[in-house]
Amino acid sequence: MQSYGYKEIIDYLDQRLDFVQAVSQIKQRTRNYAKRQLTWFRKDSRVNWLDVSEFDSVDQVIEKILTSNYEESCDLAVGEDRLS
Repeated sequence: MQSYGYKEIIDYLDQRLDFVQAVSQIKQRTRNYAKRQLTWFRKDSRVNWLDVSEFDSVDQVIEKILTSNYEESCDLAVGEDRLS
């Protein structure tokens, strides 16, 4: 299996990891995967990042996405570091 978490849970069930270790590894591998995704998106010139702090509401963000020029750039991503 290649999904995140399965290997760690199997290792836990087979008593190769304790529960805390399994959860810790799942969290670490998930963070690493998210970081690789962000790196990939940042290198892709087709992705347009939105700074959601520039908007007063989710509705304004949606409106911006819906009114973007899709002929020039079809992909749109919102930075996770800007969502908090």
